[in-house]
Amino acid sequence: MDAGFAHHADVLKKDGNAYIFYFCHPWAKEAGEEAAKEPLAERDRNRAVVQAARLEVRDGILICDRNAPVIWEKMES
Repeated sequence: MDAGFAHHADVLKKDGNAYIFYFCHPWAKEAGEEAAKEPLAERDRNRAVVQAARLEVRDGILICDRNAPVIWEKMES
């Protein structure tokens, strides 16, 4: 489901880690992607999926591995 561009990202710090939250339109076939074989209805193109990824710094470079699993436990109020 994590396909296409990441939109409207925000970052949250929790337990010494940073996580990025964003949404994407997996069925929209955004710029640079192969065009859909069958045209989709507007409601399908506009469906969005919220994603999360852990951020880390490696050798001074900010890394976001969108394919790495994220384990999230409930935050205390």
